[in-house]
Amino acid sequence: MTAVTARNSANSHSQQVIHQWLSYTQRHKQPLSVLALTLTDYDSILADIGYERTGLLLQQLGQKLREFCRCEDTLVSAQAGKQMFILLPGTDANGGLAMAERLTRWFADQEFELDDFQVVLATRVALHSTLPGKEQDAASFLNTALNTLKTHNDETPIVLSTLARKQLAEKPEQEATTPLAQQLESLAEQTSMAEFMAVLEPSLTRLDEKSRLELVDYLLEASMQTRTA
Repeated sequence: MTAVTARNSANSHSQQVIHQWLSYTQRHKQPLSVLALTLTDYDSILADIGYERTGLLLQQLGQKLREFCRCEDTLVSAQAGKQMFILLPGTDANGGLAMAERLTRWFADQEFELDDFQVVLATRVALHSTLPGKEQDAASFLNTALNTLKTHNDETPIVLSTLARKQLAEKPEQEATTPLAQQLESLAEQTSMAEFMAVLEPSLTRLDEKSRLELVDYLLEASMQTRTA
């Protein structure tokens, strides 16, 4: 019997999760984006605080990232946490870029405490997006995102795969039609869900029951559709 190490088991699980999302989005003809995140100062942090504290740091980071992500997003890690991937099902290149920008701002505000150490993490993010219904295996999907990071050696905080760049060029982001719509879209991208709902809640409570049910129908429909941009 072949022995399976914990690391190999974790990698296998990650591959399975990615395969499931690829299969789901392909079947429903939805896009799938991934953010490949690397800690650019990982080696120096490891030298400064050691393996044990670095492990605790990665645990803190993983927990905070899961709180940061939307409920349908999926966080997986590779190379013992030095690289992380955030899967964004039903999200095209425009939505993925908005998430990458939000993630970059989020990291700039984060400080991690470990005993007497305070750690601020420097990161770079690569965006890769599939086309709705396009077949792709899990390994090549992640490798494309990871290679995008490796082939861009400058200090640009966000880099794009060839396919993501092509999608953005072909489908420029649509501007909101009203100032209120622009404000809501900006708020949704730049704040947490709790903050966004705190703004909406007073208006939602004023809706009658029929209007609230219609709103639920709109939300259910939106959750099954790709973001058009």
